[in-house]
Amino acid sequence: MVNHRGRQAILALLVLLAVAGWTSPAIAGPLVIVPTYNFACMPSKYTQCEVKCAFGKAATQLGNEFCFVGRTPTVHFCVDWSSTALGSNKPNAFLFKYTPCFFHFCCGFCLKISCGIRCVMLRDYAARPTTITTQAAANLPATFGKCCIVELTAANLTALGFPQGCTSCGTIFFSDRNGGCGCINNCISFSFTPCSTPAGQFDFFGTAEHEMSEELGRITFLACCPPPHLFTNCIFRFSAPGVRCDKAKGAGGKCVYLSVNNGTTSLVKFNGLTSGDLDDYKGCRLGNPCPCPACNPADPFNAFLSAGQTTTLSTVDLDNMEALGFELKPAVIPAPEIDPRTGRTASLLLLAALGLAESRRRRSASQA
Repeated sequence: MVNHRGRQAILALLVLLAVAGWTSPAIAGPLVIVPTYNFACMPSKYTQCEVKCAFGKAATQLGNEFCFVGRTPTVHFCVDWSSTALGSNKPNAFLFKYTPCFFHFCCGFCLKISCGIRCVMLRDYAARPTTITTQAAANLPATFGKCCIVELTAANLTALGFPQGCTSCGTIFFSDRNGGCGCINNCISFSFTPCSTPAGQFDFFGTAEHEMSEELGRITFLACCPPPHLFTNCIFRFSAPGVRCDKAKGAGGKCVYLSVNNGTTSLVKFNGLTSGDLDDYKGCRLGNPCPCPACNPADPFNAFLSAGQTTTLSTVDLDNMEALGFELKPAVIPAPEIDPRTGRTASLLLLAALGLAESRRRRSASQA
């Protein structure tokens, strides 16, 4: 119990803080995505300026969706050009134990973690309880992966609070070659216009967000050399309630879907075609019937994209990233009112007034 002198000291401290105009430090920062560019293989029809501008906008837009408490994590990507259609990526990734204690070495740095990735994810969820993280925490499996080993991208490690220890988190590739190594009959063109994709062109912004999200951890390697090392996104793949699925399709050809509550609720269906990435969503192209009622044709995380199709980040996209450890931007909080006479926060001045009033009341009571 705080005695009379203790209460007076607390009130005096509150008054001093208010009078000094004290404000709390910044509580959170976005994800900062820093690109470096290699234009050696870029088609001549594009300019370095438009590519830098468009990718920078996409990186900022995606990064600003996140808000990390007490820190501003930074990830580095190399942006390059290749012969793969539209976009592809090659993330730096590392193997970790899912549950027991271990030592891990990366790029000359020794990284000791007191427990496995499961424990790390639970701590991350507990620090920012939301509907998604609470459900994900309650349904993380006790064991996971072959020999309890999982793979994480360097950028995903950064989101979970570890410096990846490497200069680059991976490489993102773009291409105007629709397969093959030449651009004779299968050329495609990117649109660098935000929120608008002309007919015959492909949305550069959506392609960039798609590839960046995979570098950040929204990726599932199910066909690696033995043993297959599953990424953390595989934890949220289900073919039925309580039935996790590390295959393209579940038993009986069932669709595999994203779920954070042990398969009870399907957030979105995953692509089941081996012609596309299995961690991408089962979307539908323009002019074709949608393969499932819940599909969103404008989702940049879809497996396939049509010319003339503009994409926009969805709530499901952000839910998926939040389950992987990316803290989402909170609801907008009104800015504190500033007293024009003093330049200090009005709420702090009110706190000072209340403290002074309480101090005077106690003095009056003691004198009575």
